[in-house]
Amino acid sequence: MSQDQRRMVWTLGMAQCISWGILFYAFSVLLPPMTASLPISHSSISFMATLSALIAAMISVPVGRKLDRGGHLRLMMGGSLLGVIGCGIWSWSGTAWGLYSAAVFIGVAQAASLYDPVFAFLLHAFPDEKERSSAMMQVTLLGGLASTMFLPLTTWLIKILDWQGAIRILALLLLIPVGIYKYWDGKTSFTSTPTPTPGRLFSLDLTFLNKDARRIFVTLILVFLLNAIVHTTLTTHLPSALQSWGFGAMEASWAVGIMGASQLLGRMGVGPYLNICQRGPLLTAPLAIMSVVLILLPFCQQDSLRWLLLIVLGSASGLLTLLRPTLVSRLFESQIFGRVNGVLALSYQLARAGGPIGGAWVYEISKGYAAVFVVMALMLTAGACLSQRLQKSPRPPSV
Repeated sequence: MSQDQRRMVWTLGMAQCISWGILFYAFSVLLPPMTASLPISHSSISFMATLSALIAAMISVPVGRKLDRGGHLRLMMGGSLLGVIGCGIWSWSGTAWGLYSAAVFIGVAQAASLYDPVFAFLLHAFPDEKERSSAMMQVTLLGGLASTMFLPLTTWLIKILDWQGAIRILALLLLIPVGIYKYWDGKTSFTSTPTPTPGRLFSLDLTFLNKDARRIFVTLILVFLLNAIVHTTLTTHLPSALQSWGFGAMEASWAVGIMGASQLLGRMGVGPYLNICQRGPLLTAPLAIMSVVLILLPFCQQDSLRWLLLIVLGSASGLLTLLRPTLVSRLFESQIFGRVNGVLALSYQLARAGGPIGGAWVYEISKGYAAVFVVMALMLTAGACLSQRLQKSPRPPSV
């Protein structure tokens, strides 16, 4: 990897950290002051997050098709600009419809500027898998610091300004990724150019795959859909679950934060893991480990052991973040990476919108979180079994 490539990778990581921090994580700490100051119900304001996820899901497939036609950095730059506009509308909104208008812009920005587009770009910038895995690891290491940096930053901005002023400062910070993408868009002579692909952008047509490729594709969707449902359900319900098992509110927050930070351990280990699993199924081990952890958590009586289990859970989850683009690049030709990843992103965004609701439904029926974690463990076990069908093999030819 050349010096220019290393600089590009680290600045892209910085852009991802800022984008994730503002477009995804900041909402959680903005929600309480918004609820306190606006004449809108908590649930109505919370629907902003659901709506942005649904919008991101709606356009993930056309975004994937656009990525196969090139222009990755310009797309991410445009997405970040839409995020700036969305944050501006958000900061001046005093009605539910104003907030929902902002959520539409933010949802488009999420689909066009977060991990999936940058993964597609790195696939073409680094044809060698080892270099590409290293680049993705470095980008996601910085991206993984988004919650650690932007949750306290946003909290501090709210304290000294108010929530509207905090969002306006965040909107200005979101211009930094715009500048990063603009800079590298004119200096990427070392990247390969994607082959233009035919077909309409707004289409779920899978005829670009032959029969065997579609079978593998469907299996891949099912595995990542199960994982996405578990991930979003866990993110929503873990703090409450820990408190119901005896953790204090602050202790539960720290536990969730440490689990998030431990994702960096998994991402740092992606290189050795890929060396070990050169020909075997990549997803089976982390999915199985996460399943075991989820089974043990509700029934563990020692808090110290629960902390250890959360670190293991976060590490396995962090590893899966990088294994998705790696596996897609192994199984499918680079010319259709965007379309394949776009459909996978669609399943993830739908899980973001629906997974937490399903977890709440199981909790209400069972009157406790143990059943929720058992169901999540069973889903990951099913995913681990399905992943056995995703052995490394010659890429299914595209049609």
